[in-house]
Amino acid sequence: MRLRLLILCWCVLTSLIAKPNTPTDALKIYNATELLNIGKKQGIHQIENLVQPIDLVYLNPLYGSTIIDIEFKTGFLEKLKNQKNIYTYGIPKNTMEIADNFSNQKAGAKLFEYYCRLPKFIKSDTIYTIYNNLDDYLKLLIKYKSPKLIEKLKKDYYQWNKLAKKAPRKVYPTFEEMKKTSFEELSKFKPTDLYVDCNFLALQIAGALNSLKVTGFDDLLLEKLKKKQSQSFRNEYSFPKTFNFGPPPNYNPNKTVLNTIGINSFRTDINKVYELLVKTGNIGWESKIDRVIEDGSKAYVSTSSSNGYDFFRIELMEKKRIKIDLISSITE
Repeated sequence: MRLRLLILCWCVLTSLIAKPNTPTDALKIYNATELLNIGKKQGIHQIENLVQPIDLVYLNPLYGSTIIDIEFKTGFLEKLKNQKNIYTYGIPKNTMEIADNFSNQKAGAKLFEYYCRLPKFIKSDTIYTIYNNLDDYLKLLIKYKSPKLIEKLKKDYYQWNKLAKKAPRKVYPTFEEMKKTSFEELSKFKPTDLYVDCNFLALQIAGALNSLKVTGFDDLLLEKLKKKQSQSFRNEYSFPKTFNFGPPPNYNPNKTVLNTIGINSFRTDINKVYELLVKTGNIGWESKIDRVIEDGSKAYVSTSSSNGYDFFRIELMEKKRIKIDLISSITE
């Protein structure tokens, strides 16, 4: 009996040594073309259920155009959950992300096109998400600056200002009320959500025109508009001053090394990819690879450890070389 127990223990121990848990356990590997085809057939949300669409663009900037087309084809109108006859009209968030992180003129043009067809109203049965945070959108319009942008913003400013004179004052919970109310309760739909804050929209657009140095939209006008705001903290409002006007992101730091490990495929040689990342000092042995998006010679690789996350673009090059670009790191 004791001998059988020793043999069993030896078998378990040797099996653990022979088949250790690999750093790629539960790894998900996707093909870029297959992901894009899913999006074309089923919409942008199906890609989002699997990966972040922007990751495809980091893999290959040329995919940006397809992501934009898929997002705009999918559309933005959705029924508000648990609310009869109430809808939401979302923002093109993936196109915004592409516009912000890459010099993509198509993204800029589509964002301006989207903005131009938005309605202006005091109250509607559709909640337009863009009106909850217009600043982020306006700064992207300024980054790409359509020849018609200033003319359009001036027209919109006067229209919102005119509506503001007729609209009821937008009511917001006080700071004390917010402290006493749970986030879930604050997030619930309220009839006042159907009203837009016309005064604040006018202020934000005036701020954008001010940043563009448009005559008539000086600091004095902004101070006058601030005094009309429903929320007192908006007396300190200022339009965002920083913009990402740079070229496409530099994948930095990057390394080009010899393919001594013999990586030929990101699907079949993923453990070799892990070994390469460790060998080059990009990650430690405690890290693991969580997700890979590949398109043959290139891959976007997400890794994680107890310290956070790292994201790489890896390319198989000629003459048995491999290029490793660190896209970003998140430290916890």
